[in-house]
Amino acid sequence: MIRTPSLRALDLFVTLMQTRSLSDTARHIGISQPAASLGLKELEAQVGVPLFVRTRQRLVPTPQAERLLPHAERLIGQAQLVQREIVALRGSSTSGLRVACTPSFGSTLLAGTIVGFRRAWPGVELKIDVEPLGRVLDLLRQEAVDVAFAYLPPHEEGPTPAEGAPDRLLGTPLACLMRPDHALAGRGELTLAELAGQTVILARRDYLPVPSAIAEALQVGGGHAAVMEVNNVYAAMSLARGGIGIALANPLMLLSGEDSGLVARPILPRAQLVLGVMRALPHALTPELEALVAEARAAARLCAQRLEAIGIEATVHDG
Repeated sequence: MIRTPSLRALDLFVTLMQTRSLSDTARHIGISQPAASLGLKELEAQVGVPLFVRTRQRLVPTPQAERLLPHAERLIGQAQLVQREIVALRGSSTSGLRVACTPSFGSTLLAGTIVGFRRAWPGVELKIDVEPLGRVLDLLRQEAVDVAFAYLPPHEEGPTPAEGAPDRLLGTPLACLMRPDHALAGRGELTLAELAGQTVILARRDYLPVPSAIAEALQVGGGHAAVMEVNNVYAAMSLARGGIGIALANPLMLLSGEDSGLVARPILPRAQLVLGVMRALPHALTPELEALVAEARAAARLCAQRLEAIGIEATVHDG
């Protein structure tokens, strides 16, 4: 008789599929790397087929792993729903919302959203996960959260984890972030050709959905000194602040601190980054959730005003 892997083992597997790294997975789920390695070995022995091919730099999923992934995600999501229901049955919470968001939302719009929401709904408990874009979409797909605030695909094309159509909140241009004393800081806009000879710092796509046409152009042409990829938008900004190069980022991030030490110049061709809201359908019509979304829209309007005050165009979508 084949025994179903434990939820702990499946959580390890799903996280490995996202990170492709034992060390990153161990850090994410709070265990040691040897324990993660042993857990993978035991899972593969239980499944009876190899799930990953080991290379020097990362783990590469096998076709069997890709086939197993959606089933594992579904089980984990259902287990989290059961856990939440048990908590509710015990009476430890009269009501609650689970929220996931990307760092760009978490460091700029989140505080204003929560302040307004708690004023109107003080009895609703909130659990908030700030994660990279890919992880946020996974949580929504698993129905492990009620609502997600994240970047939407360009022009809302392509599948989204929630069956309902996503709502737009705030649109901003993809921009070059650099020190005020940088040689290109005096330009109103920058073209790809003007970035020739510069070090361009890109955040990985699961943090910032840089349009593929722009990313590919930077990677293959123009005589660029370097294209430096990092796995965190804050690291990209820090490198730009240190004079290492020019970071491609959402200018909204300039609002994440009192003084970012950077200026933003939109890049041509124009590419709009859109922050939106996606609901998990079983919870889509609750008044608490809709109140939270309304507060997010109010926070988006305030952020748009702050961006326009520093010369950055922003588009607010009121639903």
